[in-house]
Amino acid sequence: MRKKKEDILNTHATNWHDDFDKFRHAIKDMEKKICNIVDSAFVNQKSVKECSFLINNFFNISKRKSIKDHLKTKV
Repeated sequence: MRKKKEDILNTHATNWHDDFDKFRHAIKDMEKKICNIVDSAFVNQKSVKECSFLINNFFNISKRKSIKDHLKTKV
């Protein structure tokens, strides 16, 4: 986004909105990938202690609501 030279205050230019939509879509894709990583981390866990360790660590680093909600399904 910083590399873009458009004037975001120009109400006639729609390029900024298109770029922002692409950015938002990229963030959603990353969230899905993180949820897949979380799911794959739980596949080989054999004890409750290991799972609780993963939940605590993933929850501590998650900032996005969608990722936190996904972690809550693991509890």
